[in-house]
Amino acid sequence: MACTSAPMDSAVAEATVVDVQLEDGDYSVVVPSSWPGAVVPVLLHVHGHHGTVDRSLEALNLEDADEMATLLVYPQGQNETWTVMGESLGGSGRDDLAFLTAVMDDVAARWPVDRARVYISGFSLGGSMTLTVLCMGLEGWTFAAAAPASGGWWDPLPATCAAPPTPLCRIHGTEDDQWTWEGREVTEEDGGPYQQIGVEEDVAWWRDHNRCTSSQPDDPIASGELSCSYWSDCEAPVGLCAYEGGHKPVHEWLLRELEWMKVFSR
Repeated sequence: MACTSAPMDSAVAEATVVDVQLEDGDYSVVVPSSWPGAVVPVLLHVHGHHGTVDRSLEALNLEDADEMATLLVYPQGQNETWTVMGESLGGSGRDDLAFLTAVMDDVAARWPVDRARVYISGFSLGGSMTLTVLCMGLEGWTFAAAAPASGGWWDPLPATCAAPPTPLCRIHGTEDDQWTWEGREVTEEDGGPYQQIGVEEDVAWWRDHNRCTSSQPDDPIASGELSCSYWSDCEAPVGLCAYEGGHKPVHEWLLRELEWMKVFSR
């Protein structure tokens, strides 16, 4: 199944948005109308640098979100950014692993979470934060699958990763000028110097981590405007979906990414 399989028909019911304030920040949850009385899977979605929860939610069709029967959790980055791999790369100034742990703990205290089906995705620096969460961990939480978009590892690549092999599908534009396909240096003018890792090198790192036995993918799969390659001879599959375009949020694909991720559980 492609990580962006065809969208589902719109539901009659509509999800609702709940805003929550914590001591160290805030988050919003898109709650499906079907949640009472049953455990539900959770998707933690991390916005990009200079992003906001409000702008993320504006791009979301609540009827389609309702049909996914999943809690969609949108945390707000401090100063609209994130602290990646424990460094101040994004300028957050907050312990974001502790914050995201508090968010997930609070979600579980309010709603009947299915802990075997907890997923994570993110856009741009949120994609980097997705990988940070996987490898550095949130205490008490394990993720069943991940889908970072338009962002990944920074140099140097981590020497170790605490996550077990985890299904992961990366989405990236071939004409992205913010996080180029080959990777680029972020200069002092833009808050650097930092070096982005190229998409193919990033995916190769995950193939090694997920213990794939071949560097050659299965036959490509076309999914709308995406061309997807998958490595399935692994302890957990790795995917790369490319599109002919630049650096843009992929909210129109978010629910289809979730459909792919929900195949997996811990």
